[in-house]
Amino acid sequence: MTPVRAMARNVATALLLALAACGGDGDPAEPPVASSLQVTPGTVTVAIGQTHQFSASVLDQYGRAMTGVPITWSSSDSLVIGVSATGLASARRAGTATISARAGSLSGSATASVPAPELRVEDGTAVTARIGPAGGSITAVASNGVTYRLTVPRLALRDTVSITLTPVVSLGSVTVQSGVRLRPSGLRFVRPAVLTAQLPAAPADPAGLIGVHFADDLSAISRYPVSISGRDLRFIVSHFSGYATAAGATLANLLAQPSTSSGRAAAAISAALPAGDVSAIIAAFRTWYNASVKPGLSTANADPALFAALGEWQLWLGLMAEPALASFSSQIIAALDPELTEARNLAATALQASIIRHNAACVAQSSLIEANEVLLLQELAEAYAIATAQFGLDRATVLQQICVKVVYAQVTLPDTMRPGRAGTLRVQTGLSYGGGPLVQPFNLEVETTPANATDNSTQMSVPDGIGTITRQITPADTIALQVSIRTCLGSTPVLVLGNVRLRDICAVAQISRTPTNVLYASSFAAQPGGEWSNRATATSPSGENFLGELSSGSVSLTLGALPVHTQLVLELDLYIIDSWNGNGGTGSTPSPPDIMSFVVAGTPILRTTFSNKPRDPQAFPGAFPGGSFPAGTGAAATNALGYPPGSDFFGDSVYRLRLVFAHTGPDITIQFGAQQSSGQNERWGIDNVRLSLGNNLEVGGAVGGVGVRWFFFPRATVRVGDRVVVQDGKLAAGGP
Repeated sequence: MTPVRAMARNVATALLLALAACGGDGDPAEPPVASSLQVTPGTVTVAIGQTHQFSASVLDQYGRAMTGVPITWSSSDSLVIGVSATGLASARRAGTATISARAGSLSGSATASVPAPELRVEDGTAVTARIGPAGGSITAVASNGVTYRLTVPRLALRDTVSITLTPVVSLGSVTVQSGVRLRPSGLRFVRPAVLTAQLPAAPADPAGLIGVHFADDLSAISRYPVSISGRDLRFIVSHFSGYATAAGATLANLLAQPSTSSGRAAAAISAALPAGDVSAIIAAFRTWYNASVKPGLSTANADPALFAALGEWQLWLGLMAEPALASFSSQIIAALDPELTEARNLAATALQASIIRHNAACVAQSSLIEANEVLLLQELAEAYAIATAQFGLDRATVLQQICVKVVYAQVTLPDTMRPGRAGTLRVQTGLSYGGGPLVQPFNLEVETTPANATDNSTQMSVPDGIGTITRQITPADTIALQVSIRTCLGSTPVLVLGNVRLRDICAVAQISRTPTNVLYASSFAAQPGGEWSNRATATSPSGENFLGELSSGSVSLTLGALPVHTQLVLELDLYIIDSWNGNGGTGSTPSPPDIMSFVVAGTPILRTTFSNKPRDPQAFPGAFPGGSFPAGTGAAATNALGYPPGSDFFGDSVYRLRLVFAHTGPDITIQFGAQQSSGQNERWGIDNVRLSLGNNLEVGGAVGGVGVRWFFFPRATVRVGDRVVVQDGKLAAGGP
């Protein structure tokens, strides 16, 4: 028989009995029928943890009570106040509920209110601090000596918030051992914060303490795991309002069943901890995961829902790692490994989807705020340890795919650069959204860093209205000059978040030049130009093309439009052909010297003699008059050009000369000339001529007057007897 049919039968039986009892003269003609149901009292206030007995009366059509009628009881909000089958109501948390009684089709109700206990706080010891995306901490000290400290990790908050810690004295009639109210009420973290309380002394009965989480108005108080170590207490905090510890027995009447999956799980975990019931703890974590963590991560298709889901996932993980659960952690993690792996994948997928949404909005709106959101999400992935290439959440991948890129319209340096002479680096840059046209933002920063310049410092420049910066770059020498350019988004005042992350949106470029000192060079492979006064060339028997052959007389090189300078370097191969007799013949018939001179503006930069006759000394590598060295001293080669030697002389010798001399002015004429003893066989030529800008370092300081310095292409060492006259290609100290 169904309950409804049984109830109907009972009601009918009761009515028949009532009719029989009322038989006789004066009774109503109609039998009694259940007509109404009254619940008393109609309104009641019940303190949390207390009970109240309700009663219900079934009345017939004549207003008379009927007995033996079954009554069922219910509460509109059993979290606020529950009611038993006999109508005994139990207050569980602050709020209001309707208590209903039903008999068949009849019903009646009463209103039950559960007032919140009084929350007593110490407003005088409250502390307020502003904490933002960078994280931070706030500390308050209660009058009883308990020190409270809230530590908020980086990225736990999206905006800067004023947070207030107010020490708590009591929850209702219960004096707490520690307690603090956290405001603003309802604030949630994307990454859990940590609340610690340091007691003046270790609690006498730590096992008897329980932790609770309470609403700001004490409308709900529920158990919450707390880690106790000596006099230090610790809570993991995902949202406000308050946390406290007190003796469990004193709090028993105040505790209520939480309304959220996370709250119910936390309460169950806290209740299972004293007995070490790891099975109950694992079950609580698993129920919590299936009830809200997994659904939240799976369905978060907008940022508010995403951040709420991520915050709950992190609380779920954080409670597993709390010191209070340390002795069970390996068992918990092993048992929940499938859920842990699944949650990690769901969180990564949710973050990826959000990044895709913000990238699309960034392109559509040309919005740096959206780009900032993309990088915020990537930083969260790093904080959650899921910023891997596997999930596409590593920094490099996210920056590669981000909606906005720094691009270069041009990067230029002069094609020809000379040491010591500045050239203009010009960089034009901008932003491109989704590969679109270049736009000029107001907040780009361009860093330029030269290498092998006179100033290798990094300089930061802000582009002008067309995205251009310039910098003067001066090569230090002829080593390859390189300039590295890095352009990044700078700070953006309009962004309310930690927009320093936008500085990671960068582009790099590099430009290089090989500076040259060379003003003129010719190897005479082709006919020389009009810069030479004599354009005749010859080919040696070995096949070398050169300017010549020349005998007595001179040839000049004239160049104009020289850059500003103070020194020049002349390098050339001097070919000495046939019977040069150096400082003069010493045979049976003495002869005058064979002199070679190079003259600039009437001043010799070289005046010396050369000899191809072993018996006749020469002045080179010294000057003439004065120098006296064996024939061929300092020659790079003898008999290399293929000219036939005589019985007493070399056929040819090659001298590779490098001369550094002072010079200023935009024009120069260098006169190369020979003064020979007979002019019969002595011939000469020049090849591989190069004129370059000089620098003082080549001679160890400024070149003064008309002093001559001798250098050789090969870094050679030349000895004359026991004396070193050329060391590593330069005249040795004390040389001629």
